[in-house]
Amino acid sequence: MKCSKCGKKLERKVNYCAHCGHKIGRQSNHTKLIVASILALFLLFVGGGILSARHVMQASKAPIAEPNQEATQNTAEGKIAGAQAFSLKQPISVPHNAEITVNELSFGNKAEGRFSGYTADDGKTFAMITANVKSLAKEQVDEQTTPHVSVIYDNGYEYKCFPVKKSHEYLDRHFLLEPLTNNNIIYLVNVDPSMAHDGKALKIKVQIGTKAFVCRVR
Repeated sequence: MKCSKCGKKLERKVNYCAHCGHKIGRQSNHTKLIVASILALFLLFVGGGILSARHVMQASKAPIAEPNQEATQNTAEGKIAGAQAFSLKQPISVPHNAEITVNELSFGNKAEGRFSGYTADDGKTFAMITANVKSLAKEQVDEQTTPHVSVIYDNGYEYKCFPVKKSHEYLDRHFLLEPLTNNNIIYLVNVDPSMAHDGKALKIKVQIGTKAFVCRVR
C-alpha cells in the first residue's frame, strides 16, 4: 500500500507513514458494512427506477384493445333463432301436441262468418293467417293449447296473433279441439295498413310446445 499524502510505499499494518509521518486511517468493519448497505440501497433504487421506466414505455407501446368484433344477432335473427324452416301448405307437427298446415297470409279489415266476426281496430288492419290445425293430444284441449302463431315484420318486429275457430257459420275465439280432428283456424293480429304493401320482409313464426318453425312470406 502507499501513503495517501506522499505516495511512498508503506509496510503493511502501519499507523503512520515512515517518510512523512502522515497518519494512515483504516475503515472499520462497521463502517464498511454501512457503506456497502448504502451502495446496495442505491443500486436497488436505480435498478427499480429503470425497470419502472421500461414498464411504462412498454405499456405506452402496447396495442389498443380492439372492440369485440363478434357480431350480435339482430332482432330478426333473435326472433327466429333455432327455428326450423317450413313452407306454406306444408304440414308441420310435434308428436303428442299438434299438427298445423299454414295456408296463406292476407290483410283485411274484417274476418267474418255468417253470424259472427271480428273487425280491426280503428286505423289498423288485420294480418290474417289461415291454417288447418289438428290436435295430437289424447284429450280435449282449448284454444290456449293450439299452436301459437306470430308475424315477424321487417327487422324483427313480432306481432302475436290470436286464434279464432271457423265452424259452421261462426268465428269463435274461445273453442275446444277434439283429439285427431281437423279444424279451420284463422290467426288474427292488428297491424299498420302499410305492412300489406310496403314490400318489407314478412315471416310467419309457429310455436308448437318448445319447437319453433318459420316460413318466409316475402
